[in-house]
Amino acid sequence: MMSALKRTIFVCLLACFLKCSVSEEEKNVKTGDNVILQCQGPRDADTVMLKWIRPDLKSDGYVLYFSDHQEQKQHQHFHGRVELIDPQMKDGDFSVILKNVNINDTGTYECRVGYKGSKPQTISTTKLTVITSGERVCVCVCVCVCVDQR
Repeated sequence: MMSALKRTIFVCLLACFLKCSVSEEEKNVKTGDNVILQCQGPRDADTVMLKWIRPDLKSDGYVLYFSDHQEQKQHQHFHGRVELIDPQMKDGDFSVILKNVNINDTGTYECRVGYKGSKPQTISTTKLTVITSGERVCVCVCVCVCVDQR
């Protein structure tokens, strides 16, 4: 039978492992600022598709969608405000810059990449919070603490 301490350590390690399998980031920016949404894939992979999406925008929630190195679709809200940091996507850099953010840009952004011969995978997730100047931001941090109960 597993002791409570061992069980707690196991759960903490499992949670850390699951959390680290996809890169997750939280960013807080002010209205009007530009923000970089990071996405780093493997170097030298044969990329055939890149999607930056906001799942809450449903079927046409593409922030940016590239297939065969050509832009395919984009939600009208992001038109003219999103561009790749490296248009050649060399070295697996799929990061984008979102310009002139506004309160409606608040949400979760996912970077999904498809490589030749495989299904698209989510590589990174960014939770973006856009605040107006003077607004306070509260950040919750989850900490796992192990206590010796002797």
